[in-house]
Amino acid sequence: MILPELSISNRHCRLSTNAFGQVLCKDLSTNGTFWNYNLIGRGESVVLSNGDSIWIRRNHHHTKSYRAHWAGTFAQVNVAIHRKSWLTLAVKIMDRVRFRMPENSGGTNIEKEVAILQSIDHANIISVVDVIKTPRYIYIFMQMLPGGDLFDYIVKNGPLSELQAKFAIYQILQALQHLHQLNISHRDLKPENMLLASAKKYARLVLTDFGMAREFDKNYWMNTMCGTYAYMAPEVLEVQFVESPGYSCAADCWSLGITLYMILTGVHPFTSHHASEDEDGMREALYTRNVEFPRRYWKHISLEACTLITNLLAFEPDERWTVDEALASDWIQKDIGWLRHKYRETVLPHWAASSRQLGCRSEKRRSASEALSARREIRALQ
Repeated sequence: MILPELSISNRHCRLSTNAFGQVLCKDLSTNGTFWNYNLIGRGESVVLSNGDSIWIRRNHHHTKSYRAHWAGTFAQVNVAIHRKSWLTLAVKIMDRVRFRMPENSGGTNIEKEVAILQSIDHANIISVVDVIKTPRYIYIFMQMLPGGDLFDYIVKNGPLSELQAKFAIYQILQALQHLHQLNISHRDLKPENMLLASAKKYARLVLTDFGMAREFDKNYWMNTMCGTYAYMAPEVLEVQFVESPGYSCAADCWSLGITLYMILTGVHPFTSHHASEDEDGMREALYTRNVEFPRRYWKHISLEACTLITNLLAFEPDERWTVDEALASDWIQKDIGWLRHKYRETVLPHWAASSRQLGCRSEKRRSASEALSARREIRALQ
C-alpha cells in the first residue's frame, strides 16, 4: 500500500504472521508507527490482538521540539511547537531506565503521573495534550504557560498584594477541591509548582508537577515521606522519624498555608523569626506549634488572612481546615463576588481558548471508558 504523505516513510511498517498464527507489526519508519497510542520503535515488533489500533502518523498532535527549557536528574523539559495550532508546548521527557528507584526511596512514579494527568480536566490543573511512550522514554506534551512559576514571579516582583494573593489562592483552592473530590493528593504543593498564564497582575494560575501525586481513600493513609521539605506537613515528616499511621490529603492544606504565608511576605513561617534555615532548625520551629506574624511583615495584612493561615497550619491534621473550610473562610468570602467575576473573566476564557486550539478537552472527553481506564491504571500502579 502506498500513501502519498511526507510524514510517512517509504517502508513504514510490515504486517506479517509467524509460525504460531500470531499477527505481528514491525516498525520500519523514521517518524514512528504507533500501537494503541504507544510508539513501537524502529526495528521493534509487537504482537497484535483483536481490537488493537495501528497509527502510521500522529496527525492530530504533530509537534516539533526545538530547544531545551529545563533539565533535572530524571527528566528534562523541552519547548515544542504544536503544528496544528502553532501554539508553544512544554514537553516533559522522562527516562524510564534512570527513573527506576527502590520503592522506599520516595521516588516519582512516572507511569502514575501520566495516568493521573490524563484523568483530570480542570482550568487550574495543567492540561496534557499528548503522551508518547517508547521503550526508553516517556514524552508528556503539556500546555506552555509563558508567565513562569509563582516563586520566580515573587523573586522578581516581591510579595503579592493581599488581593493578588487572594486570587492566586482562590484558584489553587479550586484545583485542590477538584483533586480531593477525585481522592487525589498532590503532595508537592509549592509556588514553584504553580504556573502563571502571563505576567499580568491577576493571571490564570495552573497547578503542575504531579510526580508525587497519589490516589487515596478513607481507609488508606499515605505513608511515603515525599515532597519538598520546607512545605511538608508535620505528619509527613513523622513518617521518617517516628512510628506513624501515615497521613491524608490534609497535608496538601498545610502546604497551602505555607504557600500563602510566603507569597504574602516573601519569607517562610518557620524560618522568618528565630529558627535557622536548615532542615533541623525548621523542624524545631515547626514543632513549637506556634505560627508567628511579625509586625514588620504583617502590619498591612488583614487579620482574616492570619486566621486562615493559622487554621491551615494547625499541627494536628484533624484540626486543620479543609479546602472547603478555606473557601468558606472570612478572608475568601469577603471578596467572593469579585473573585468569582475575575475567575469568569480571566481564567475560564483563557482555558477554553487554549483547550479549543489544542483539542485537549475534546480528546479527554472522547469517551467515559478512557477516563475509567486511566483511574484503574492509577490504582494498579500503587
